[in-house]
Amino acid sequence: MNCATHDKRSGPAIGSVWRTVAAALGLALLAAPASAAGARIVTDHISTEIIVGSSAVAPGDTVEIAIDQTVADGWHTYWENPGDSGAPTLFGWTLPSGPQDAVVQWPTPERLPYPPLVNFGYSGKTTYLATLTVPDDWPAGQPLPVDLTIDWLVCADICIPESGSARFEIPTGATSAPDSAVAFTFLSARRAMPAAVDWPARLGHAPVDGLALDVDTSGVDLAALDDAFFFPLAPDLIDNSAEQSFHIRDDGGLGLTMRPRGVTRAEPVDGVLVLTDTAGRRTGYALSADGPESEIPAPAAAGGATAGPDGGARAASGAVAASAFDGAGGFLRAVLFALVGGLILNLMPCVFPVLALKAVAFAGHSHASARERVGQGAAYTAGILVSFLLLAGALIALKAGGSAVGWGFQLQQPLVVAVLVYVLVLIGLNLSGLYEIGLGMTRAGGLVHGSSGVSGSFMTGVLAAVVATPCTAPFMAVAIGYALTQGTGVTLAVFAALGLGLALPFLVISLVPSVGRLLPSPGMWMVRLRQILAFPLYATAAWLVWVLTQQAGVDAMFAVLVGCVLLAFAAWLTGLRQGGLQRGRRVAALAAVVGLIGAVALLSPSLAGVPATGGTGSIAADADAEPFTPARLEALRADGKPVFLNITAAWCITCKVNEKVAFRGGFRDALARNGVTYMTADWTLRDPDITRYLERFERAGVPLYVMFPKGKGEATVLPQILTEEMVVRALDRAAGQAG
Repeated sequence: MNCATHDKRSGPAIGSVWRTVAAALGLALLAAPASAAGARIVTDHISTEIIVGSSAVAPGDTVEIAIDQTVADGWHTYWENPGDSGAPTLFGWTLPSGPQDAVVQWPTPERLPYPPLVNFGYSGKTTYLATLTVPDDWPAGQPLPVDLTIDWLVCADICIPESGSARFEIPTGATSAPDSAVAFTFLSARRAMPAAVDWPARLGHAPVDGLALDVDTSGVDLAALDDAFFFPLAPDLIDNSAEQSFHIRDDGGLGLTMRPRGVTRAEPVDGVLVLTDTAGRRTGYALSADGPESEIPAPAAAGGATAGPDGGARAASGAVAASAFDGAGGFLRAVLFALVGGLILNLMPCVFPVLALKAVAFAGHSHASARERVGQGAAYTAGILVSFLLLAGALIALKAGGSAVGWGFQLQQPLVVAVLVYVLVLIGLNLSGLYEIGLGMTRAGGLVHGSSGVSGSFMTGVLAAVVATPCTAPFMAVAIGYALTQGTGVTLAVFAALGLGLALPFLVISLVPSVGRLLPSPGMWMVRLRQILAFPLYATAAWLVWVLTQQAGVDAMFAVLVGCVLLAFAAWLTGLRQGGLQRGRRVAALAAVVGLIGAVALLSPSLAGVPATGGTGSIAADADAEPFTPARLEALRADGKPVFLNITAAWCITCKVNEKVAFRGGFRDALARNGVTYMTADWTLRDPDITRYLERFERAGVPLYVMFPKGKGEATVLPQILTEEMVVRALDRAAGQAG
C-alpha cells in the first residue's frame, strides 16, 4: 500500500523530470546544427571547424563566420606578415554566383623564435573571423551554400604546405537573427582580435640608426606595462629578431625603438601594437602610423653582418651586402651584379671544360658566314637563358610551396647527380672520338668535329648552364639571394642577367668577326684539344660519383659505375655502326639499346629509399669541426666565444677548392691560437635549418663563411673565394689579436 501510494505520488514528479531532460536534449539537438553549420577540415596537423554566427540572415545582410583552428602541439601557422620565413594562410570563398571576397580578421599574432629567425604567427587554438554578404536576390528561407578553401603552411622543424576545402550553408530568413548557441565562440574570437583604436602614431629616426615609433595612447595604464612589441604588416620594415625597447615619454605617450631592416619610406605603416602588462596579459591594438618625413635607410653593417640578440647575423657579404639593392636603383644593381657574376662564372673550374669545347667549335667554323656564326652564338645564348629561366621558375614554384631551396638545389637529389654523371661520361666519350652525337662521321680535311649547328650550340648552352650550378662566383650570390626575396618578374630578370653574363664571351665572338679571328686557324690541334677536353669531363664525372657516395652510399656508387660501363659499351657499338660496320649492324644497334636501358635501369633500385633530406652536418664532416646546429651556435655566441662557420656542400666545387687552398695548416694553427670554434654546416642534402640560415644572410646557395668575433661584436661574412692569409687574418681579428 505504501509502495503503491509512493509510486502514485512519484509518477508526476518523475515525468516532470524526464520532460525537462527531454526538452534540454531537444534544445541541444536544435543548437547542434548551428554550431556545426558548416563543416570540418582535418589534416595531419590542423583541425578546422567552420561556424556560422547567425541562425538566419536576411538577403543583403552580412553574417560572421568563425574559422576555428587547432594546431598540433609543436607546430605553428603564420600571420599576414609571416616574419623571416613562412607564408600567410589563404582563404578562398565561392558562392553560387561565383568567387566572392570576404573580410577576414586576423587574431593578434605572437613571436615564434627559431634562432636566428623570428616568425610571426599562431600556435595552439586560433579563431579567424570573416564577414560574408548574402546576395540581395537570394530567396529568403533557402540556405545559401558556401564553398571555402583554405591553404596554409604549417611548420615545426620542417614546413609542410597543407590545404582543405568544405561546403557549408548559411541559413536565411526574412530577418537576420544572431545564434545564441555560438555566441560565446564569437565573443572569445573578438577578444583575441586587435582592438581598433584611433591613437595618433608616428614613425621617425631614433639614435644609432634606429627606427622610432611614438604612440599617443589613451585609456591604457602605461605604469603597469611590462613589454611592448610592434608587428608591422609590411614584411621588410623591421629586423624581426632584434629586441624592441620601449619607454614612457614625458608627455605620457609610448615610445618604441626598433631596428629597421630595409628602407623606411615616408608613407603610412599599418600593424599591430601588442602591450603586455605586469600580470602577463597581452592586448593587441590595430595601429596606423604616419611615415617619417624622409626615408630612413637600413643601418649599414660595419665590415659585414650585424648580429642579433640571439647570436645570429643579418645579411651581408664581405664587401657587398644584399641590402645594397634596397632603395632606388636596387633592381638595376642586382641585374648588374648578376651579369658580372655570370661573366666570372666562365672562369670557374666546373664550367671551363665546356667553354673550351665551345671555343674549339668556334675555331672550327671561323670560315663560316657571319649569319651562321651569329646563329650559333644566339643558339648558345638561348640554351643558357632557357636553362636559367627554367631553374628560376622551379625555385619560385618550390618556394611558393613552402620548400626551403636555393642555388644548386637540384644537386641535393642523388638521382639528378647520377643522371649528370651519365651525361658527362657520354659527352666525354664523344670528345674522345668513340662515337658522334647524331651527326654521323663527318670528315673535313681529316678532322672529326663534334656537335655543330644551331641545335648543337643550343645543347652546349644547356650543358654549360647545368655544370655551372655547383659553382658560385663573386657578385652572383648576393644577386641571387636578393632575387629570391623579390617578386617573380625580378627573380626571372636577375637569373636572365646571370645567364647572359655566362653566354656573353661567345656571344661577342659570334657578333664581332674581328674577335673571332683572334682564335687560331683550324688544324690538327683541334682534334687533340677536343680529345684532351674529354678528361676534365671524366674527372668531373668521377667527382660527382664521390658526391653520390656521400649522399646515397657505396651501393649507389657501384650501380652508377656499372651503368657507366654499359654506356661506354653502347657508345662503342654506336661508333662502330657510324664508322661503316657492314655485318651485324642490327645486332650492334640492339646491343647498344640494351646497354642504354641497362644503365638507366640501374638508377632506380640503387637510389630507391634515399632520403631527400639529411641531418645537419651529417656528410663529409671535418675532423676539426663541430657540426652546425642553430642551438649550438646560439649557445657559443651567448658565452661570447668566437666561431667560424663554414656552410658547404660536397657538390660545391667552389667550396672544395677553398677548403684545399685556404683551410690548411695556417688556418688550423689560427683556430687553436685564438680559441675559435670551427663549425661546418653541410648542405649536400636538403636541410631546412641550413637553408633558413642562408636566407637569413640573404643568400641562396653555398659557400657561405661567417666569422663571429669574441664577445658580442658584429659578425663578418667573408668573400666566396678565399686565401689562407685572408682566413687567418679574419680569425686573428675576431679574437682581438689584430686590428
